[in-house]
Amino acid sequence: MSLKAVHYINQFYAGLGGETMADTPFGVLDEKKGPAVGLEQLFKGEMTIAKVIYCGDNYVNTDENWPLVKEQIAKVVAEEKPDVFIAGPAFNAGRYGVACAKVCDYVRSELNVPSVTAMWWENPAVGMYVQDNYIVASTETATGMRKTLPALAKLALKLARGEKIG
Repeated sequence: MSLKAVHYINQFYAGLGGETMADTPFGVLDEKKGPAVGLEQLFKGEMTIAKVIYCGDNYVNTDENWPLVKEQIAKVVAEEKPDVFIAGPAFNAGRYGVACAKVCDYVRSELNVPSVTAMWWENPAVGMYVQDNYIVASTETATGMRKTLPALAKLALKLARGEKIG
């Protein structure tokens, strides 16, 4: 049986646009987009990304929207029953980093699914969320995607298998 992951990305990686689309509401993709394509290749058949979910950076970080976003994430997690939840990588994008860490923290603490994200060490979300969450070090910008994804994939697989970390 293959392991399963659910992957969270923002509106940019979902192919919906940049800053002007940051208020995009929650959505679900059946196809792999953005970093999900590279991650799945790195899993070498041991794990598949069952669903890619996305949200605009502004939308997910607006307090009034958060209850609905949580409800929608919980629905996807309940349907897919992933072995791990992955977000990002966010690199040094502040609002995206906060979104990735916030979503991972929710999935880990409330839905009891191991979660992991990746971002640059200076991303403000690291200080906010690293105490209780797995955050893999990334390059500063997305030009380092190929350098960042192997470490993210490796930790995601370890978490999915239930292996001891650290």
